[in-house]
Amino acid sequence: MQGKFFRLAALLILSVLPLSAGQIVEDFTKTDIDGVTTSLYDELAQGKAVMLDFFSIQCHICKEKTQYINAIQKDYGARLSVWKISVNGHDREPPEKIHRFNGWYNSQVRAFSNGVDEFAYFRGLLNYGWGTPTYFLILPDRTLAWGQRGFSDAGLRSQLNAAGLAPTDVALQELRLTDFALAPNPAADRSMLRFSLLESSSVRVNLYDAMGRQLKQLFNGYAVAGTEYAVGVATSALPEGIYFLELLTDKARTTRRVMVLR
Repeated sequence: MQGKFFRLAALLILSVLPLSAGQIVEDFTKTDIDGVTTSLYDELAQGKAVMLDFFSIQCHICKEKTQYINAIQKDYGARLSVWKISVNGHDREPPEKIHRFNGWYNSQVRAFSNGVDEFAYFRGLLNYGWGTPTYFLILPDRTLAWGQRGFSDAGLRSQLNAAGLAPTDVALQELRLTDFALAPNPAADRSMLRFSLLESSSVRVNLYDAMGRQLKQLFNGYAVAGTEYAVGVATSALPEGIYFLELLTDKARTTRRVMVLR
């Protein structure tokens, strides 16, 4: 039992902490494309975490993921600020080009140009190569929580949740969810997923690994209000570690953390 406890603690730590977790990041000051100047530390002092979204207007994925980043800012906005920072200099991606980009793709988060130095600094903390999009989360205590290379909506949300940031109450109320749990949790070989809604809706339930990769879809159908749904989940083929369940309705989504431990 004692050995299982220490394995459990180790898995919890490794699932949410990068190599440089807990490191105090350096402050920097930038002027956004609307002419408003802010420092990172000033933003953190307001009690919000800051997610840096390093992008390029030439990046195809950066264009496609705009709507998802807008939704993350809306859902987590009570505790999170998203800063979208161009990895190129003013000569290649000046503010006016980013303004046009935002208009074309309806970006609703704060944007900055000329993030060459900041991108190099944060990549250096985690030994990342050059590539967009790349994300970093800084907590209000000025520590680096994690980094993520490439875009995964579920992966970003899972890591935001693991860092202690929860979606706003509005989004959870809209979900109209009365039950959403996997038991037992931690699971060994098999577990049971149960959920029920206050309001009938189409529902999808997906299982993701700790890196945000979808492993399987556990439910895809119409759920009637007041009905409890139970789905058997085989976990015997999954390696020990942290996983995430994502439930999506017509109106909103939520996630739950699951652990496989033997």
